Amino acid sequence: MADHLSLGSLTEPLTAIVRREAPSATLHLNQGDDQYWCTSWRINDRTDRELFVEYPGRSVAPDVLRIGVYFRDAPDATAADTNRTAALEALTTRRHALAALGVACTFTAGSATRDDESFAWRTPDLVRWLTTSCANRDLVWRWDLRAGPPPADHIQSVVQGVAPVWRIWNAL
Repeated sequence: MADHLSLGSLTEPLTAIVRREAPSATLHLNQGDDQYWCTSWRINDRTDRELFVEYPGRSVAPDVLRIGVYFRDAPDATAADTNRTAALEALTTRRHALAALGVACTFTAGSATRDDESFAWRTPDLVRWLTTSCANRDLVWRWDLRAGPPPADHIQSVVQGVAPVWRIWNAL
């Protein structure tokens, strides 16, 4: 089903959205086994904090499209109070808009699955999400591709919604 999604036609408009937020962002395309693919954007080549559009593959998360921001190094990046405050404010000032888009903060224990644990949008939950150790932490929107591909304008809205958070986190 992911091969029916025309991400190629969306790469240019999504890159334009991303570069409005971060003009120096670089585009990365990755393909792997089991139909895995990921289009991502990085600031200063930070792989631990990239914005992504991902199809994890049939054995990992079949029929799921994911759009979001990796923040794997959050506990280290937010160790200082000022950084934790900035990272938290990036979420809390946008929580209603992000939640309305269907975006969630998640943990994934390893690479064999995706989004094993979701967090509520309450401030104490967000602090725990930012500061607790976990192999993979994502601010992510998920789409079940069995329903068909998502509308292109919604994909663009999700990227536009998470991009400011991504930029702020990359400034930490």
